[in-house]
Amino acid sequence: MCSSDLLGNAGAVVPWRVFATVALIALGLTLRSGPGHDDVELVEASGSKLALTWSDCGSGAAIGKVTDVSPTSLVIGTENAIKGTGTLSEDVTGGSFKINVVSGPVKQTYEFDACSPTTLQFPFNLGTVDYAGFECPIAAGEVSIDVKVTLSSMIPAAFAHADLEWTSTSTSGKELICAKMAVDP
Repeated sequence: MCSSDLLGNAGAVVPWRVFATVALIALGLTLRSGPGHDDVELVEASGSKLALTWSDCGSGAAIGKVTDVSPTSLVIGTENAIKGTGTLSEDVTGGSFKINVVSGPVKQTYEFDACSPTTLQFPFNLGTVDYAGFECPIAAGEVSIDVKVTLSSMIPAAFAHADLEWTSTSTSGKELICAKMAVDP
């Protein structure tokens, strides 16, 4: 089987363009081809990079501040290790994360415990996020978070751009951090 084919449920080989067409139709989009209809393109090259930018969006009441997110690019078709670093102004016993993602026509919200490992699945098998979880309680001072992001080797161009907002709240209800991220071709 070549890398541009997918196995169907019945074991039949389904060309990736048919799979992409079905996914686009499920989203209510139209796939057109021919002169003047270059609406749909795929970012399909494994090894291609997407830029990753970020900013801290915490309010003045936040007890945490994001100071760095690295690396500044993600490689399509591979697992990408991302490290976020920041500071906490006080000890934290636990908390939760909420991630709002907007990518093309898809809007998705994920919520999970900050102190437990979890895996988040992107719609249409476009990728995953593996979150290691903090070892709670967390002492005030410098902190870091490790995340592994795996992106499919075939991403419709409409999904290659994504906006993410990570927010976190302590178990006592205090704002921990806020980070806005953007992924762009």
